[in-house]
This record gives sequence, structure tokens and C-alpha cells, in this order.
Amino acid sequence: MTDSNVYDNRELSWLKFNQRVLEEAQDVNVPLFERMRFISIFTSNLDEFFMVRVGSLYDQDLVDPQKCENKTGMTAARQLKEIARRVKDLLYIKDCAFSEVSAKLSEYAELKKPADLKGDDKLFLRLYFEREILPLLSPSIIDKNHPFPFLKNRAIYIGTLLKSKNEEKKKQLVGILSAECDKDFPRVIFLPGQNLRYVLAEDVILHYIDTLFPNFFVENRCIMRVTRNADIDVNEALYDHDMDFRNVMEELCRKRKKLMPVRAEFSYDASPELVKRMLDYLELSDSFSFMQSCPLDFGFISALEDKLENRSELFYNQVSPQNSINFRIASASLGASSTIESVIPVSSTIFAGIGRSGFTMVLNVSTTCMPRIRTAPISVRRSLAGLKPVVSTSKTMISSCSVRSSGLSTTSRRFKSLTT
Repeated sequence: MTDSNVYDNRELSWLKFNQRVLEEAQDVNVPLFERMRFISIFTSNLDEFFMVRVGSLYDQDLVDPQKCENKTGMTAARQLKEIARRVKDLLYIKDCAFSEVSAKLSEYAELKKPADLKGDDKLFLRLYFEREILPLLSPSIIDKNHPFPFLKNRAIYIGTLLKSKNEEKKKQLVGILSAECDKDFPRVIFLPGQNLRYVLAEDVILHYIDTLFPNFFVENRCIMRVTRNADIDVNEALYDHDMDFRNVMEELCRKRKKLMPVRAEFSYDASPELVKRMLDYLELSDSFSFMQSCPLDFGFISALEDKLENRSELFYNQVSPQNSINFRIASASLGASSTIESVIPVSSTIFAGIGRSGFTMVLNVSTTCMPRIRTAPISVRRSLAGLKPVVSTSKTMISSCSVRSSGLSTTSRRFKSLTT
């Protein structure tokens, strides 16, 4: 039975789930930095969605384009079309959420654009670019002698549309360079001054891109990012059982980084001509190109978090982890600690009574421990004094034990258990 009015497609249902993550970023009751974190989670979730689920749909459309999903009767091509439409709606909401959150967060940490800087800030950024960033950049110009380079999955690049300063050469060329920075220079560049202000490295490179192409006019520039298919089939790689599994997985991981692109993201600076040229090189349809006004990658927020960790109003209250309740009767030399959730096959006697700590205890003591109890230190034997056998079991599965408080704090609810 297939009925789109009754059932929802699995992939489209997942997008609804990720929309609920984005709604947390729009909730004014959520602390400001946590709202920014929800935008980051939404972004990373969407990356994984395209890499795995959309990637598998691309594969299915190539192998069996007529195959329909069994709940809604949608083919892979139809699912891809609907995914592209809904994702564009979600990205608009994401841009609005980021604009609102970053504006409110600017009171604590303000994201600046290089073009908006003046005076000493502008001079500082210019010198920083020339000394720390420029020597590490390697731009490429695409022509018949220089093919389009391989773009890494989810890496940030700067794309440009160039025109030669030589009047005889009027053809537009495409230039591209990597803005990957974490290994060589920080992505977040903090500006000097009392207030916390910062710029992103890709914005700085984009602003000063003219210096990298001195023989060309830069007619258009943009920040871009490519997401590649990462849906791999482990079973296919293991057809030869004599192969080393580690070698197989290493090869799959290398292959995973080089699969076909499934999505291209561009900043709003990109012109239609530049987007078209890039999509042609990547062999992607226009429906899977997405324009955004916010940063394309939100990995930078971890650097902000380190700077704002003393601003408790920006974060959820810290919650300390609690230890699970353990049964501890007797000393560590007699038995290992066993949590109440453990499932133990035993041939044992069940003892019950009021322990010296004031708790009512149900204790599982394996019959193999009995000789050790008789020879235990006097303090241990006193701990067991007053416990009377109430149930005798044979090869019983003890899946849980009960502990009832007699008014003591939860931090005292730890005992030592005698188990085999």
C-alpha cells in the first residue's frame, strides 16, 4: 500500500526533524549562544543528510531510476526534486535565524565584514593578511592547460570570474583557491580592542582577492563549498574474504572523499554566470546549488565559545553527571562492583534486610562467595550481620535489584556487591 496522504517519505520526514532543530534556534527562551549552536547542529546534520541519504538517492537514480519508494511511491528523481525545494526553504529560515542571533550576540562578540572596517582595524587586517595568510595561498586559473582542480568535501573555497587586463584577451576565466585555514592559520581572526570583535578568514581572503590575480580584473567573487556523496557499500568491498579488513576500510575511506558532488553552496556574492560555470565544472544541476547569506560552515563557533565561557547568561546551566547506583557491601577485596542494571546468570541465595547505612537492600550473593564470606574480615561479616535468606534460586536470571531509600542523600547510595 502506498499513499502519500497517509505516509510520509523517509527523507522528507528527516528534513522535518532537522527543521525542529532549527526552530530551537528561533526560540527566544533559549540562551543566545545555544541558539547559535542549534544553527551549527542544523548545518552539520544537513551535511550528513546530503552525504549519505541524498548520495544514496543519486546512486539509485543511476542504477534503477524506475524504482519507487514503498511508502509514498516516489522515485529517486522525484525525491531529489522535493528535497531540493524543501532545503531551499529551510536555508532561508536559517539565514533569518542567523541574522537575528548574530545581531543580538554582537553585544558580546560581533562578527565584522572586512569592508566595514576603518582606521586602525583596517590597517591591522591588511597587515595580518599580507603576513599570515597571503604567503600560504595558491590560486588557480582554469584554462585549457589547467583543468578544474579537485574540491575537497565540505572545504571552503573562493571562486572568481576574471577578465584579463590585456585588451586582446577578452575571454572570461574562472579562478579558484582554497580557503582552508585551520592547519595554517586560524579561521577566526580577533580584532584588537576592548570589545570582542572578529572576522572570518574566508571573508578576509575574499576581500583582498585582487592581490592574488594581479594581471586580471576580478569581475565577480564568492565563497563556495561542495558536498560530496559519501554513501559507500562495505559489503561490496568485502567480496574477497582473504583481504585484510583494515586495508579494505582504509581504501573505502579514501574513496569516500572522492565521490561525485551532490551539492554546491554559494554566498550571495556569486553572480549567475559564476554559479553556472562552477556547476558545469562540478556536473551538478542548478536545483542542487544553494545560495546563503550566513557562513557556509559553522565550525568557527567553538573559538567563540572559548572566549565567551565566562558569560553564563549565554549558555544553558551546567548539569553535572550522576553516578549510577551500585551495590556495595563488603570490601573491594571480596568482589567487583555491579550496577543494578546488570543481568547476571546465577545459582545463588537472595539476602534481604536493613543495612547499616539505613537502606533496605536486596542482595544477590553467589553461592561460590560463601566460603570467602566466612573467612572475611570482621568488619565485612558485621556488614552482613542481620541479612536473612528470603529466596533461594537455582540458575536464575537476576535482571534488577531494588534499593529503597530511608531518607539518606542520593550521594550515599553506593554499596559493594559480592558477585562472582
